[in-house]
Amino acid sequence: MVEHYFGSLGENKWVLSTGTVVEDVMKQYASTCQFEHPVHSLILDVDDTMWIDDGYFTEEEMKEVKNEACPKDYDLPEKLNEYLKGYLGKRDLETIFEQASHVPFHPKNEPDLFWIHQTFLKTLNLFYNNYLPVTDHSESDLLNRVWVVVQECFDESEFKVRGGEGTSGASTQAKNASHSLSREEMISRRATDRKVDLLFKSGLSEYACAEAGKQLEVDTTKELVETKFICPKTLRDMLVKLGELQPKKLHELVLVGFIFSGMYLHHGKPLGHLGHLGNRFLSQRRYFLL
Repeated sequence: MVEHYFGSLGENKWVLSTGTVVEDVMKQYASTCQFEHPVHSLILDVDDTMWIDDGYFTEEEMKEVKNEACPKDYDLPEKLNEYLKGYLGKRDLETIFEQASHVPFHPKNEPDLFWIHQTFLKTLNLFYNNYLPVTDHSESDLLNRVWVVVQECFDESEFKVRGGEGTSGASTQAKNASHSLSREEMISRRATDRKVDLLFKSGLSEYACAEAGKQLEVDTTKELVETKFICPKTLRDMLVKLGELQPKKLHELVLVGFIFSGMYLHHGKPLGHLGHLGNRFLSQRRYFLL
């Protein structure tokens, strides 16, 4: 498996200012794994302290990796800033409700303000009716009642959000890429997709995914698998597909993974760029930084 992914990277690798070659370090770690790890798919989790604790990178080297090609954080629109300022000093349900009760917005003419205003009203409703804090809620409860505001945020965008354990077409394509007819063996069944709780799509292309868990912290086996394995690999497959469709825009592509853990929202972004598609090299960055 290690040679399958790392063997065809060639010599055009990422050399840090210290002389450390990032791909070689990743390959070194991958060779020690007894089970499949995201690094085998050229995924580097820069928030995993193991890379520094076990001596693979120094703190300065990891800082250099994190800062490479970091996507720009856009400022919040001024109208949203002004709206949020209206809640300054409001520290209880009644004063927040009073602020939210007399500023209606049109869903078509002011979609951003309408969304954030509805988010306040819906959240107030959850507290007024003792739906929160989280107790015996299921993942579905949290996704459909608490974090539905994330889905609704995209209502007026070109992206459509699809839920209900959606399957990623990009992951399906990646899993079935090696299928072929053979005179020696019966053709294998079509590999099943990786299922995620939410898919963010535009047309036939996929740009983001989300996983939901009811735990307040990402520390259970299920949450670790979803946040550190399923979500990153799904994003990786999406980026592969988008790179094939839009190779000239490869360096501009940034995909996002949302992780809902109880009342906490985490998000990871592949900051690096895909470089290896089959036998073609499209970039000097061959993996994804979460």
